[in-house]
Amino acid sequence: LISLLAQDLVDPATAIKEKCAESHCTALKAKLDECNDRVQSKNKTTETCFEEILDFYHCVDHCAASDIFKVYNDVFNDPVSFISCDFFQHVK
Repeated sequence: LISLLAQDLVDPATAIKEKCAESHCTALKAKLDECNDRVQSKNKTTETCFEEILDFYHCVDHCAASDIFKVYNDVFNDPVSFISCDFFQHVK
């Protein structure tokens, strides 16, 4: 039973972060994509998109933190819901 649960488990943080990236952090994602396109279009460049990556991930993490905390807090406060996978309802 535990191995079956482990195979089906998906980290809800992933879905929460994806939702934030698509809804809350679109401007920073656009800047990152623009930078990536610019860097990939050049044969030789020392430019990286490090700052844009950091800004984007900071936005995603900041946006997602409270929702992720709520989901995991619910899981740890009610482990029976975790076992029955009811906590995945939070992600939708």
